[in-house]
Amino acid sequence: MKDLVGAVGNLNFGSLVSEDDFKQCFAHDFMYGDTTRNWPSKTLLIYRLGEDGPFECEENERGADHAEIVLLKKIRNKIENRQTRTLVTIYISYSPCSKCSEILGGFIGKNKKRCKLKIYFSNFYLILRISNVQLIGKRHMEGLHNLRQKGAEIQPVIGEEMWKMFLKANRVPENDQGRWLVVAASQNRQVREKEDKKIFDLLFPETDNETDDDISVRYICFVIFTLIMYLLYAHIN
Repeated sequence: MKDLVGAVGNLNFGSLVSEDDFKQCFAHDFMYGDTTRNWPSKTLLIYRLGEDGPFECEENERGADHAEIVLLKKIRNKIENRQTRTLVTIYISYSPCSKCSEILGGFIGKNKKRCKLKIYFSNFYLILRISNVQLIGKRHMEGLHNLRQKGAEIQPVIGEEMWKMFLKANRVPENDQGRWLVVAASQNRQVREKEDKKIFDLLFPETDNETDDDISVRYICFVIFTLIMYLLYAHIN
């Protein structure tokens, strides 16, 4: 009976995030600052409690809670009732906004002995506009910084190996993963991921001993960098 239960648990019942949602929300090739295309309003995430449990899927509620808050409401009691520290692994289509970072940070601070949070995101959450150019808002950058200070691990999804990790978590059969990886490896997406890496390294250096003034200076550098990238992209296209 135990073997039968294990076999059933290992069966694949399809991906959590559909292939269309993967293309439209996770692995799209939109460039920051490009206002000619509509960025997805839907945020999707898959998550797992512990290191061996199954992944599950959540998404934002239109006009209501962001996906991170939907998740937190679902797992709060499970985490707070545990006696051992639980790793919560999240793959999400947007990095947390400032408010979600604050709430997640508060939850981690309250449950340091019960919870460790690891977040992989595929796109920076954008909100600030300068003229027609869309940028990540300073308060969202500060939110991510503070969330890291609380102990959360945050990392953009960049490169084939990280996408393979996502696809495995998303229950995509190995025989089908090649088709999904083609989307994530498109030329424009690779350009975007190089930008993500530069932005992440710019916003979050190796040391976390930064003051508010340091963050402000880095934000100004980030704005200048993103504007230059946008102008180059607009010129090429």
